[in-house]
Amino acid sequence: MDFKACNVHLRSIDLDDDSYRISTGDDVDDLVLSISTAGLIAPPLLMESSEKFKIICGFRRIKACMELGWSKIDCRLMDAAVTSFECTQLAIADNSMQRKLNLLETSRALNLLANCFNNDEQLLQAAKTLNLPDNITALNKIKEICLLPREIQENVLQENISLVVALSLGKMESNAGIALAGLFTNLKASLNKQREIVTLITEISLREAISVQDLINTPVVREIVNHPDMDRNLKTAKIRFYLKQRRYPALCNAEKKFKKNLKLLKLESGINLIPPPNFEGQYYTLKLSFKNLSELAGRRKALDQIMDNPALKKILQ
Repeated sequence: MDFKACNVHLRSIDLDDDSYRISTGDDVDDLVLSISTAGLIAPPLLMESSEKFKIICGFRRIKACMELGWSKIDCRLMDAAVTSFECTQLAIADNSMQRKLNLLETSRALNLLANCFNNDEQLLQAAKTLNLPDNITALNKIKEICLLPREIQENVLQENISLVVALSLGKMESNAGIALAGLFTNLKASLNKQREIVTLITEISLREAISVQDLINTPVVREIVNHPDMDRNLKTAKIRFYLKQRRYPALCNAEKKFKKNLKLLKLESGINLIPPPNFEGQYYTLKLSFKNLSELAGRRKALDQIMDNPALKKILQ
């Protein structure tokens, strides 16, 4: 592919056309320092257009040159007859062959590439050539990221939200997904806890006919999130407890009653009383651990004391 070296006015470049932008970084301080010291080593790649030049790659370099006060810039110019696929290849390669792309950049690259093909096989082959994910399941998931609301995208970039959770937030009403993204920004909870919180909030919202935003902004939740003396783990635990209690009030009351009476039983080491799953069955499990007959005899004596304890009767009522 042939390029023509040229020197163009920055005002003749269309700075609003992000069609081929891959990179997410806006900070160009590093490039400003580099270019001011060593010059523009790799000229941006432009394409001729009807009015202004279209940027194919080099968005950050052009911005850095503008901050340096340059009026003109050395560029490589492509003919207007070049195909969209050729432009896409060059835009992606300029980034992916130099460094590992983040998830949003990968999503942008895959969406650009997907627009050039009509079938998955060709897309996968092109993705592999450009050092992009070539598994169709992963590819389709990652493609969705750049279609999500900006607030969710930013949380993915900052690793506050996993890809799986981000996609589930994207399926919600926009304001609901953004509200949950804001909550996770504060909590920085693990994947499983994020999933649990999303499920609980969604179910409460449907059950009580309350919006996700109003639920997140309840005084209880806001007080926990804004508490200055709680670390994130404690905040996450308290919010999960509040949501569980609100979603399953009977279950939470049964669990609270069980724990209170279990404490009164004063079970010694080696004896465990396990309630039925979700307190919905009638059968409790008593587990004994021992290593010899002497310990077993001690467990029998402890069991007699447990049987006489009024707390056991309250548990079994």
